[in-house]
Amino acid sequence: MKLCKVFIILNFFTILNLGVFSGHYKFVTIEFFPLEYTDSMGKVKGIAVEIVENIMRNLGHTIEIEVYPWTRSLLLVKLGKADAIFTAYQNPEREMYLDYSKEVLIWQIIYFYKLRSKKIGFSGNLTDLKDYRIGVVSTISYGQIFDELRKELMIDTAPSLEVSLNQLLIGRVDIIPSNTYVGDNTVMKLGLENEVKKLSVPLEKVPSFIAFSKIKKLTNLRDQFDIEFKRFKKSKEYQHILDKYGIQLID
Repeated sequence: MKLCKVFIILNFFTILNLGVFSGHYKFVTIEFFPLEYTDSMGKVKGIAVEIVENIMRNLGHTIEIEVYPWTRSLLLVKLGKADAIFTAYQNPEREMYLDYSKEVLIWQIIYFYKLRSKKIGFSGNLTDLKDYRIGVVSTISYGQIFDELRKELMIDTAPSLEVSLNQLLIGRVDIIPSNTYVGDNTVMKLGLENEVKKLSVPLEKVPSFIAFSKIKKLTNLRDQFDIEFKRFKKSKEYQHILDKYGIQLID
């Protein structure tokens, strides 16, 4: 009888330490096909969405994922009106209010896109592009290299990649950065394969994360997420998500 009681008590503390008590959380993201997007039925889908949903479900939690413009999503987690945001690049400014996971959610390779009719050389050195007008999505980070030289570049901002591509077509900008998953899929979705070309040399391989609102004090949840994500990446479910979208994620 005593052994039974001890077992129950130990079980209780094991559960407590693992944090499996269910909770409900609000996560926010951006329209960033195929990583995260809203389908025609209003359901949030995508590679990153399915990974996050599986991990949180395995931890015993429920979540709602809402899609907003990136500026608003960042503000919601900053104010504690949302619990977490993904897929977010890490920089010192965001670290002030975001508690980043240690595990990389998705590695993203940043490429530049240009009109096929325009000759632009790029060796991988961002200073090669100082004479060109670069179209970016407002508040989107394109990695440390780009962020550090941003003030020295000619920048034209837009609310979305689609708008930036339209600006490219009419000659308002000369070149556009994007991670390869989103850039390639957006070009195809808009039917611009014959007009827009991705440069052959990438700018940078950038880690993107899920990050939790510091004001909500969710460090324990972040740690649980990392532990489960390590396990999940070895599972058949993870490979099924990659196969479903026809993409091999970079590790």
